[in-house]
Amino acid sequence: MVNPQRLPVNNAKEMVALLKAKPDQYNFGSSGNGTILHLAAEMFVDGAGVKARHIPYKGAGQMITDLIGGQVDFGVPFFACIPLLIESFEPAQCPLCAQGVELKIT
Repeated sequence: MVNPQRLPVNNAKEMVALLKAKPDQYNFGSSGNGTILHLAAEMFVDGAGVKARHIPYKGAGQMITDLIGGQVDFGVPFFACIPLLIESFEPAQCPLCAQGVELKIT
């Protein structure tokens, strides 16, 4: 999931291209160090060959709040949080909200 005001992308390919063009300029939030959400985001970053700064939170709720508020560029929320994110952004504003991303990790 991305914040559309911070990452102006329409799909995962554009997101990877933007992150590669501007390494270390974007961040991602997680529900804490070593959590499944942190590891999922790290797998995306590593698999895509991009760099982004990790911002750990003390739970998914705080990360979702900051993702919606624009303090975090992207994150991997729990599936239960996806309806809240979709309701927080207009569909045209947030093309990556709830869009599946498949990366081949080698």
